[in-house]
Amino acid sequence: MSGIYLNEDNSHFFIFHPPEEMTVAGLNAWVDQYANTQVRQLMLCVNGQRTTVDSKVRQPVWDGFDPEAGNDQPFFAGVTDQPWPRPEGARAHFRRRINNALLLHQRGLDPYRQWIERSRMHGISPWISSRMNDVHFVDEPENCIHDRFWKEHPEYRRAPWRKGDWFGHTLDYGRPEVRAFQMAYLREMVFRYDLDGLELDWMRFGQHFKPGAEEEGCKILTEFVADVRRLLDERQRELKHPIRLGVRVPSRPDTARGLGMDAVTWARRGLIDVLVATPFLFIEFDMPIELWKQLLDGTKVSLSAGLDLALRPYDEYPSHVVNLELVCGAATSLLHRGADSIYLFNYMDKLATPEKEQAYRRLLREVGSIETMSGKSRRHVVNSPDHYAPGEGRTIVLPRVCKPGEFTEFRIPIGPVPQKGQRTQVRLATKEQETAGPEQYMIRVNGEVCGFSGPVTPKPPWKVPTHAFDVPNSALQSGYNVVEIQNTSAQDICFVWMEIAVSDGQGAWSTSGIEVESFCFWPE
Repeated sequence: MSGIYLNEDNSHFFIFHPPEEMTVAGLNAWVDQYANTQVRQLMLCVNGQRTTVDSKVRQPVWDGFDPEAGNDQPFFAGVTDQPWPRPEGARAHFRRRINNALLLHQRGLDPYRQWIERSRMHGISPWISSRMNDVHFVDEPENCIHDRFWKEHPEYRRAPWRKGDWFGHTLDYGRPEVRAFQMAYLREMVFRYDLDGLELDWMRFGQHFKPGAEEEGCKILTEFVADVRRLLDERQRELKHPIRLGVRVPSRPDTARGLGMDAVTWARRGLIDVLVATPFLFIEFDMPIELWKQLLDGTKVSLSAGLDLALRPYDEYPSHVVNLELVCGAATSLLHRGADSIYLFNYMDKLATPEKEQAYRRLLREVGSIETMSGKSRRHVVNSPDHYAPGEGRTIVLPRVCKPGEFTEFRIPIGPVPQKGQRTQVRLATKEQETAGPEQYMIRVNGEVCGFSGPVTPKPPWKVPTHAFDVPNSALQSGYNVVEIQNTSAQDICFVWMEIAVSDGQGAWSTSGIEVESFCFWPE
């Protein structure tokens, strides 16, 4: 069961598509681009704090907005008009979304109803996705993005004393009022649309209980999910077809449970059909898929591996948008380890250049299956998880200091061994200010020596010089491979980047730079 789940967030279409496309034809054209790709499910997100369609429960995004007034109107007073998330300014950014959503509403067009109908025409399964605790821009308490429920009830927040910390201002699901509010909105959406599935996106954002209340929170969220399952059972009797329930949870089972998301119990009780194990914001190359599969054994739950759009090896390292080879590397390995499908989050259309559009189309045709990625260039990068439960010990893989004469090791999953004609390299970088060169360390993969190849060309999108070492084909094995480094110099060496890269079937390395661009703010 391979393929792609694609999440379309609650703002992207309305920001990046012009007013001329706020029509039936424009809505249909957006879905049409996913026909004849590996996208099997479209996850249509209907809300952040506010909702993108009219609602009796949440404020629609246009509530209080005057389309005839300028960006200095009271509606935008709480928005600092900085050149973020887009260079033209935050108010213009929000205005496009709000104006286009309002335009559709005024024309009597519900984008989700239209997208659901069009998806089925192409054999794509339409789902509704709800963000269960979105807190974008809560450092601006009066921002127009916030729903009145959040603004009027600061006592409902999990840790309001954490000024400036977005996670401190998520809603506390230990409060029955919060659960009732969220359930009322889910009921409204479920009974509005003829959906194939409902997704509870617990990763926007992932902290749902006061610090220390997560253990009791497991019981609370389990009963909440059970109530949602009963809601879907009620609705599917009306629609006369099944409605599946999916959840997005952290990439590691211990972290999920430590945050109150006891997804394994949800699966074993038969409450959910799809579990997406995912990072919060940065693509993760080494998720414990085998452990998830063991824990889900005996259930009918499908496991999807979630990929986000940005990459950083550790917290202090500049983040970058992934390119096609990085996505192929992560997807190949995760599918090889047993994931049933790939889930793409923040991988949305309207890219800046034809070259990026071409890479996006190729991504949609290839990354849902090992077979279609076979023989293609891919990269497997060392990085750490980006989301933890309160007080949970952190996995810090990089940066890594190796002292003179000592050894250090990296364990990197690569999926299947490269095919005949493909080449493999270890690529690494040290701190920019260090003078250590490739002659000052010895590289082995699974015990076999790797010879120095030269600097990486083209240069990756960071300033640190990166060196490549050729890996003998005989050294490689499916799954995990151990890269061993001996510091042969007289000084400490600090490694800040490590990857295994695989060429295409002709032995050629990719010459592409950044190939996929986020809908929002990730810089090139």
